[in-house]
Amino acid sequence: MPSEYQIEKSVVIDAPLELVYTQCLDLNNYNQWNTWYEEEPSAYLPIEMQAGVGQVSKWNGDVVGTGKITVTKDDRYSHIEKKLEFEEPFESVTSVWYDFEEINGKTSVVWSAGGDLSYPIEVFMKVMIESNLSNDFNHGLTNLKKRCEEMKKEKNN
Repeated sequence: MPSEYQIEKSVVIDAPLELVYTQCLDLNNYNQWNTWYEEEPSAYLPIEMQAGVGQVSKWNGDVVGTGKITVTKDDRYSHIEKKLEFEEPFESVTSVWYDFEEINGKTSVVWSAGGDLSYPIEVFMKVMIESNLSNDFNHGLTNLKKRCEEMKKEKNN
């Protein structure tokens, strides 16, 4: 079995690129549509710093465990990278990135993640990790689409 994993999910959102991009970049916005925040909102601690590179969101909960996510790269309106560090229930590091493209007034978002798996995790858990992340990303992108399209609608009213 390979010792690394990668998943990629995408959606087209009927909203301007700037709006969608801001929802993904700023961790204050991210916590309004990501699936892990839904599972245990009380686990999330105040977000450190302003939106952009260096911004950090930490969590400590019974359901979501302990960890943090840090914005590591911001290529304005085209690409964002984040580092996801889990401390409990097990230690791991995942790279997360988003790619954006404007298409006729709509925004295409590709949400990807990847990381290394150490033995014996790669043998036993690779398929489960990819499956769970795929489900979480699909759900998160559905939430993001709904949020951005509602925000666009409110702005136009």
